[in-house]
Amino acid sequence: RAPVGVTVSNFYGHHHVRGKDLLALPNIDEDKAFGFEFTMSPGTVLEDRFACIQAALLYTNCDGLRRIRVHTMNLPVTTSQMELYRSVDWPCSWNLLLKTAHHIIMQQGLNPARTALLDRLVAVLKAYRSILPMNRIQATQLALPDTLQLLPLLLCAAFKSPVLQCNTEGRSPDERTVWLSRVLTCPVKGALPFHLPIIYDAGQTVAQGKPVMVEGLSVDALAPTKVLLIDNSWTLTFWIGPRADRSVVQDVFGVESVTEVRDVAEENEENEALWDVLRGGNKPKNFAEPIINIIKGGISGLEKRALTVLIEDEQASTVTYKTFLSNLHKMV
Repeated sequence: RAPVGVTVSNFYGHHHVRGKDLLALPNIDEDKAFGFEFTMSPGTVLEDRFACIQAALLYTNCDGLRRIRVHTMNLPVTTSQMELYRSVDWPCSWNLLLKTAHHIIMQQGLNPARTALLDRLVAVLKAYRSILPMNRIQATQLALPDTLQLLPLLLCAAFKSPVLQCNTEGRSPDERTVWLSRVLTCPVKGALPFHLPIIYDAGQTVAQGKPVMVEGLSVDALAPTKVLLIDNSWTLTFWIGPRADRSVVQDVFGVESVTEVRDVAEENEENEALWDVLRGGNKPKNFAEPIINIIKGGISGLEKRALTVLIEDEQASTVTYKTFLSNLHKMV
C-alpha cells in the first residue's frame, strides 16, 4: 500500500507477479530481500509531512499455521534536494542497484547492465553537484554526498566481480549464474561484504583475542609473513603467505608447517576470537557451517581467482580504483 498517486513500478527478487501490488514467493527466510521501486503519477503532490508505505507477508510457518506479518514505514516528505541526499539509505540503495542490474542482464545482457549502473551513478552525482554552492565545488575533486561516499567503490568492485565482469574475463556461465542468483535475493547486510570483503589478520586475531582487520583491498595487504582471512559473506578464504610465521600457522591451523595445513584448528580458548569471526554476522544465518577455503600463497592454483577480491588493483580489462574515480570525475 502507498499514498494516493504513488504506485509500485518495479519488483526485484525471486518471485512471481500475481498483480500490480501482489507477489507470490516460493519460499522466504530472514536472509532474503526483495526490491521495490515507487513512481509518483504526474501532478501528484504529497501535502502531508510523512508518506506511509505498508507491506504485508502472508505465510505458513513450520507448524502449518497461517500467519500474517505487516511492515509499516513512515517516510518524511521534503522539497529539499539536499535533505533528500542527506537521508539516503546507501546500503539499501546499493542492494536495489544490484537487483536492478540482475533485471537488466536477464532482459538485455551484460554490457547494457554495466552501462545502466554507471549512467545512474553519474546522473546522481551530476544532480548533487548542480545543487552545491559554488564555493564547495572543486575542479579537481569529485563531489560526493556523505551518504554515498562508498558508492563509487562498490560499483568499481561490482565491475570486477562475476556479476558484472566482462565476458572476456573467462568466467564460466555456471559461476556467473551462481553469483547472479545470490544477488537476486541477497539481504542488505550481505550485499556489502559480497563485493567489498573484509580481510582479517588471522594471526593477530588469535594473539589479541579480538578481530583485527587489515586496511585496503589491494595487493599491499598481502604481507608474505601473514595468514589472512577473507570474508565475503558467502565464503571464508584463508590466504597463507609464502613465508608465513610458523607460530602463526600453529595458532591458526594447529600444525607445524604450511605443507601440513588441511583445516582450521579446532575451537579452543586461545582461538575463540577467530572462530567468532568464522561464525560471524556477515554470513547468511541459514548456513549451518562456514564455507572455508584454504589457499597457500605461491602454491595453490586457485590463488589468482581468489585474489580478484582485491578490487583496488588493476585486473584484466579493468582499471584501478583511483583510475575509476578519475574517469568518473571526468564524466560528472
